[in-house]
Amino acid sequence: MACFRGNREDFYGEVLLLDERKLCLTSEQGIKKSSKAAAILRLVFCHLKIAQVEFFGLRFCDRNQQTDWVDPQRALSQHRDPGT
Repeated sequence: MACFRGNREDFYGEVLLLDERKLCLTSEQGIKKSSKAAAILRLVFCHLKIAQVEFFGLRFCDRNQQTDWVDPQRALSQHRDPGT
């Protein structure tokens, strides 16, 4: 989901939508590594014009190709691979 680079709070991430489009998310959109994952969910839901958000979520894939659900209550930096 996210690539961590540069400054401690710089963020860059891509969300792959089901129709194969990519939604790029960056620090310029107000997202930081310390932000809660709910910030990304809000941006994605807004982009897709989803009103009933309780029925949707996001998954991320780690370096071992294992998937897990994004926990909206956790910071983005906490969704990294456990071994990093």
